[in-house]
Amino acid sequence: MKLTLKDGSVKEYQNPITAAEAAKDLSMGLYRAACAARIDGKVADLRTVLDHDCTLEILTFADEEGQRAFNHTASHILAQAVTHLYPEAKFAIGPAIDNGFYYDFDLPTPFTTEDLEKLEAVVKFTEASGIDALCRLAENLDLFDVVPDVFTEEEYGRYLIQKSGKFAYDQKLWGFYDYQGFGEDRVWQEDGCFTECGYVAYHGTELLEELIPGAPTEEQGMQML
Repeated sequence: MKLTLKDGSVKEYQNPITAAEAAKDLSMGLYRAACAARIDGKVADLRTVLDHDCTLEILTFADEEGQRAFNHTASHILAQAVTHLYPEAKFAIGPAIDNGFYYDFDLPTPFTTEDLEKLEAVVKFTEASGIDALCRLAENLDLFDVVPDVFTEEEYGRYLIQKSGKFAYDQKLWGFYDYQGFGEDRVWQEDGCFTECGYVAYHGTELLEELIPGAPTEEQGMQML
């Protein structure tokens, strides 16, 4: 079986493979970024089995068709996650659109902005992906501390001393506080990290990689911005 790629090069395979497997064989970076495939000129799911000679192009979020496929899939994941967490939820409308996707839900208790912001920060912290991992996260949000719009050790130290209410802050002594040093110590103690949404720390008793399959282990470490 011969696969003719976008640049005209040809890859040969003895056995059928999926478009996703072909992307992985070409490059792990391409595989991670893949959203869909174009097979013989038609956009197809990455799970599509390739079992004959054809042209193949892997589509990423940089491609219009890749964005459309990503948004379509994401809207379904959102719907599944909400119905898993809130079985009483009723659907309204929620298609993929040109610049993203959305869903309208009818719920007895509406979502709060704080809940959604915390979930977004925790998703970035754990690098969770897939419906199961996202549902586990949403069910265990109380195991994570999130401080929005805090991106450095100094900012975190300043937040803890001045705004968290955990310490008696005396404004007259502002020049004596070591915000940087205090923030560094607390980040180290809490094994937290800074995401693009703010500071996040996990304080559950279960290992994070056991709570959320696929999350970085302690050996791998969390990525700091």
